[in-house]
Amino acid sequence: MNNINFQQAKISNDYKYIIDSDNNKVKLDDPRVVHIWPIATGVPTTQLIKRAFEKRGWNFRFTTTEANSKGLQYAKKLCSGRECLSCISMAGETYRDIKENRKEDEISLYYNFDIISSCQSGAWPYVWDTFSERLNLKNAVFMGSTNLDNSYMGQGDAFAKDLLIAIVIGDILDEAEASLKCLAKDKETAMAIMESENEKVYKSHLKGFKDIDLALAEWAHNISKIPLKATIEETPKVLIFGGMAVVFIHHQISEYFLNEGVIPKVEEISLGLSFIQARYAVRYGIERGIIDPSEQLEIKNILFSMLNPKNNFQNAKKALHARINMFGIDYLIKRFRKIAAKSGLLFYTPIPLMKVAKHGNKIVSYSTDAETPLIAGYYDTVSKSKTFDGLVNASYFTCLPSMNAQGIIRSLASSSDIPFAGIDCDGPNISANHRRLLETVALRAKKMRKEKNK
Repeated sequence: MNNINFQQAKISNDYKYIIDSDNNKVKLDDPRVVHIWPIATGVPTTQLIKRAFEKRGWNFRFTTTEANSKGLQYAKKLCSGRECLSCISMAGETYRDIKENRKEDEISLYYNFDIISSCQSGAWPYVWDTFSERLNLKNAVFMGSTNLDNSYMGQGDAFAKDLLIAIVIGDILDEAEASLKCLAKDKETAMAIMESENEKVYKSHLKGFKDIDLALAEWAHNISKIPLKATIEETPKVLIFGGMAVVFIHHQISEYFLNEGVIPKVEEISLGLSFIQARYAVRYGIERGIIDPSEQLEIKNILFSMLNPKNNFQNAKKALHARINMFGIDYLIKRFRKIAAKSGLLFYTPIPLMKVAKHGNKIVSYSTDAETPLIAGYYDTVSKSKTFDGLVNASYFTCLPSMNAQGIIRSLASSSDIPFAGIDCDGPNISANHRRLLETVALRAKKMRKEKNK
């Protein structure tokens, strides 16, 4: 790379503005600033997140709604291939945006995950610093992030709430869409209706709770009128899970089951958000010598600990704040699912993180600060449910926590009657061997559902 005569752009310490490459302070709602989302969060979630940004007068652009081969090809320009797929996908989509969409006069703020973690994601801020130097781009910031540590890009809890709403409703719309794709008598017409009704829900996010409730109620009423060829109850259902990374690898797996007449349900992004929030309380608990997640996440314990001057008050405040956010996620899920359930297309009962943590901790210590107990605990809870007729644990080779979890789950699955397959991926595409495993799950799931319906 040639030497450059400008400094790298960056976000100010209070996250209120960007310091551009000419050392000027530029507000986040400046017309030149574009907030870019390279994360594969699916169509409904991404569209709702877009409204959360636009609500603040911020220019927003997303690069994709699902991980794909084109993005991974771009990633080869930046990545070694040994990084986890989440990072590779976001790096590829970021580089693709730079090459295909970025304007020379814009100030680009690329979003990513900035999470302290024992897995590879904990190193991403340093990785993106390296990418920034290699790309040598004027007025580009590569580590935008919304988390408790930066007060949600300096916007406070109001922005956090809007993002949580987007993700919770996005999970609901994804579930309904999968049901409709599988069961609609006229799939093309049904999907056109759903797309139109979804758009009304997206627009309501620019307003407030009342408007969202009304839009979701109208959505449920109109969607419920779409003719179905079978009921939800008599149709086999399969859960695809594997932690937060599953959003990057589930699409071809989901498509396979849809073609087989089986409804796929993908692990909800909101559970991953609860897991991220819980980390603040878990770490604060470990700091005080508490290793049981039930005690670490107990809000009374956190409150009483704040009275002890020996404890770190700032860490206690973060733990309490995060725990309240977890309550908020559970509240939003119950509120919106109750309204959307009238569509007749929902069948899943979300599992609170608290319950998953308790189950996971019995299998592997929750204090590892990685997703292994989350994934194993999630399997342990859903495998006891009668909702699903098959379970698929999707993970990829470069994610050590998910591969560890898969080894544990395979041993647990051997003593369970529910059909199970562990899919080890090296990207978003599935192989012929994967299809054989999925075929076995689909056939057994259909058989199991018939037996349940007798």
